[in-house]
Amino acid sequence: MSSRTTEITRREFLRLTALTGAGLVAAACTPQPPATPPPAAPATEKPAPPSTAITAPKPTDKPIVVATATTAPTAALTSKYKEAPMLAELVKAGKLPAVDQRLPKNPKVQKPFAKLGKYGGAWRRAYKGASDRFGVHTTICDHLLEMDAADGYATLTLIPNVAESYKANATGTEFTWKLREGHKWSDGTEITSENAVWWYKNVYLNEELAPGRLYDNVRQQQNLTEIVADGKYAFICKYSKPNGTLPLGVVRGEAWAVIGGLNFLAPSHYLQKFHKSFADAKALDEEVTKRKLQSWKQLWIGGPIDMFAFNPDLPMVGPWVTKAPASNERMVQERNPYYFQVDPEGNQLPYLDQITHDFFENQESFNLMLISGKVDCQFRHVQLADYTLLKENEAKGNYKVYVWNDDSNVGWSVNPTPRNDDAKVDEAQAAIVSRADFRRALSLAINRKEVSSLLYKGLAEPRQGGPVKGSPVYKKDYEEKWAAYDVDQANKLLDGMGLKKGTDGFRVRPDGKTLTLRLDVDTAPGSIQDSLNQLTKKYWEAIGVKVVINAMERSLREQVQFSDRHSVVGGSSYNTATPLAFDYWHGTIGGGWGRAIRNPADPLAIKPPEGDKEVEEAKKCYQIIEQAYGMADLEAAHKKLLEALDIFYEMCFTIGIVGAVAVPGVVTNRMKNVPQKMLFTNALMRINMGQPAQFYIEE
Repeated sequence: MSSRTTEITRREFLRLTALTGAGLVAAACTPQPPATPPPAAPATEKPAPPSTAITAPKPTDKPIVVATATTAPTAALTSKYKEAPMLAELVKAGKLPAVDQRLPKNPKVQKPFAKLGKYGGAWRRAYKGASDRFGVHTTICDHLLEMDAADGYATLTLIPNVAESYKANATGTEFTWKLREGHKWSDGTEITSENAVWWYKNVYLNEELAPGRLYDNVRQQQNLTEIVADGKYAFICKYSKPNGTLPLGVVRGEAWAVIGGLNFLAPSHYLQKFHKSFADAKALDEEVTKRKLQSWKQLWIGGPIDMFAFNPDLPMVGPWVTKAPASNERMVQERNPYYFQVDPEGNQLPYLDQITHDFFENQESFNLMLISGKVDCQFRHVQLADYTLLKENEAKGNYKVYVWNDDSNVGWSVNPTPRNDDAKVDEAQAAIVSRADFRRALSLAINRKEVSSLLYKGLAEPRQGGPVKGSPVYKKDYEEKWAAYDVDQANKLLDGMGLKKGTDGFRVRPDGKTLTLRLDVDTAPGSIQDSLNQLTKKYWEAIGVKVVINAMERSLREQVQFSDRHSVVGGSSYNTATPLAFDYWHGTIGGGWGRAIRNPADPLAIKPPEGDKEVEEAKKCYQIIEQAYGMADLEAAHKKLLEALDIFYEMCFTIGIVGAVAVPGVVTNRMKNVPQKMLFTNALMRINMGQPAQFYIEE
């Protein structure tokens, strides 16, 4: 899909998107307050303007490098670490332990992108309110592992983060995670292996909290058979099948999954009072009643204690903790006194005291905030359509427009088994649109260079929906497959299918009806996607395929799409830089046939015709993808995945149009250490790739 917003739960949306066959891993500012002190603990170089052209880095032989221990840089520390003045005041007042006691024995050393920063100040952002929590989350992501991309994204290095080190056995069935001794939750309680064991026994194995043991959209999680402590500061995850792609799942674990998610750790000392196996029954019932809920589990699954954005009391590990929750007009995050990272000179991170998120109602008011210099650093909600407006106002707003590169692609997905409103398959239509030559013809009919020039100002690569450069499975052939603008060849393919044109110039189905495709979309009038709808209609009608644009409200479009009544929907390919990080792109062919291949018990599954060569290719592709997820290590998994992608792009299962789209962001001149170029990807939490803990302000 072209949209990157999150109206329904993100996990459910991504799961449902897979069922459409959407390809590879596969959318008046108040015054600034002064910084306020954090809650008591325990008791707790001037950047040059970026070019507007895409300059994608060259892929490397092994774009994802795996490091198993933190090896560099090593901090050259004296007898003591250093801390922010606001924390030093609390230490002086006896309200906070000394910084040496707050940091782990071996803190992670984060090298700044440009230079050592300064303490203090607030990073001003904007958001759409409570439903926009994903954007907030991307500022504070700290997982057991993280992906380092110091050179932009030509090389991605998987390195330990919350974990000091990790190792896997030869079969990829056991992973040992070593924690940093002395690392503490944001309330000052030490993080130990018991946090992981407790999560496994009391969350993962609890059918009310994790039904079917499925708690995130990453493969093999239901095959987790045991978590055991290996001393106080290490734990072992054991799987019944090889799970070599687990490190990619860990690096993109999300905060709104069931607490612990793919990072396994949960602040059990806090959560026990909300768990029916530990809490006082009367007190727990009162808590549920007070919050107007029906059961204790609703406190957890996307509920008030689970979601950091709504629960300032939830212990965390990220650089900032929630001070004023997302239910306010202004959400405020404040520095975590126990954050586990330091810079090379031993200064505890983060540099910034706060992040504030001011509510905005519409794009116009957000743009006004941007051009007025009221937002310090933001890519989320900044529209490529507004690129010229933002560039023209750089001097006025005292900011620069930076351009990062998305690893997703924009395109279309054709349903091979379209259903009528009575839920019955339109067999005559299916016999045509399910054929690879039909999809190839549609692909060849699209003038991608024109789309890039007219709609994306040249800031998107005309290409098929393949992996971007830098991906471990990038091939030039994938981005070029069936992507040339060749109307003559497109017509020949359709002619070869016996689809003759009628007197009106449109092709006719064997039953005498006009061959018509319906673009089922929810795009806003005047948007880039709306213009793409119109261009697509022009291109496809030029080869005799009639197109009707069926615009509707988003929830209705989702109903149509997820019940397989759609004809053509947006079919982007996401997260192509780390293609095995998610579990929602495992579809090949979509519709009822795709459902049957993935899960014959699916109520919307339609048994494909036996012996159909194209269906057999789809089955083979899916089976190879399954095998890739079950390899013992990442290198073997990516090698296996290439076999599937050779089939995927030859069969043109989705129709990519442009990719590696520029993602503009506004960065004020006072905000420092923000990379001018960087990979922008859902899988790696977008702005988090820039290491926000090392951002700082210099007036």
